[in-house]
Amino acid sequence: MALAAAIVVFVSCVFSTVGLQGKIDHLYVPPETGRFDFREFLSEARETLANRSWVVIFLAGIVFALFLGLQSGTDQYYNVYFWQWVPSQLTAIPIVQGMSVIAAALLTSRLALGRDKKRLAVGLFSTTIVLGPLPLALRLLSNSTGILFFPPNGTDLLWWILLVHGSFMGAIGVAGFILIGSMVADIVEQSQEATGRRSEGLLSAGPALVQKTMSAGGVWITGILLSTFGFDVVEPTVESMREPMQRLALFHLGLGVSFPLLSTWLVTKYTITRESHFERLETLGYADGPDASGGPGAPDASETHGKSRED
Repeated sequence: MALAAAIVVFVSCVFSTVGLQGKIDHLYVPPETGRFDFREFLSEARETLANRSWVVIFLAGIVFALFLGLQSGTDQYYNVYFWQWVPSQLTAIPIVQGMSVIAAALLTSRLALGRDKKRLAVGLFSTTIVLGPLPLALRLLSNSTGILFFPPNGTDLLWWILLVHGSFMGAIGVAGFILIGSMVADIVEQSQEATGRRSEGLLSAGPALVQKTMSAGGVWITGILLSTFGFDVVEPTVESMREPMQRLALFHLGLGVSFPLLSTWLVTKYTITRESHFERLETLGYADGPDASGGPGAPDASETHGKSRED
């Protein structure tokens, strides 16, 4: 698996790098600067990162990265001890979910066409808050009341419900993250208007590193929690894991509501609207008027960045 993953990562990086070569001439070229001054750099970084929209997206990313980290590595426990799948039942699930994620990535730009990105992202994330923890909630409710709110283990209906649920949630998650990435890109022009500098690297690379660190911290905490919940049994069985799985599922149920809710609430504080962004593009000389909304006749990204380079 490690070898296969390494090959996929390498090939993906090569395709990405080669595919972007033709865009180099269209990229914004920053003015030449004098000798590097670390104190001046810190001052400029502080000014850039004081942007409210960036701060709320940054905090939302940290919360969600921690949420993902706290869930990471527990799928196998759920598969074996909670849903009680056998390996043959799991074969098709990642394939179908992978296809749904790729389809969502390809269709997100069409979904966002003519719509406000923040409203669309908030709508998608709000959907995940409601639907994401639903299978866990219904199964735990069934266990505690004795009333069948969710199909029992081993049934075809359960398999199909979880397949559709996982695929749908994966697609929504990918679409939401693409929109968030685009929202961060829009902050570049807002920051440029305020500071006179385009700081794409500072606005995107730094947060990505912090979020990966938080996600890794969540994985570390998960290891401690698994031990605390009772997963350190020498020879675990489905029966002996029943109570630990109940504790883990309750923990993830609370996590699945609270963390995404907080993250989504932070995204609602993002201040850039579709209209204000296009007005800003026009002010900065990156667009030629209202047609820059992305409809017919609007300049594409390469044209607007090309214009900024000429200016």
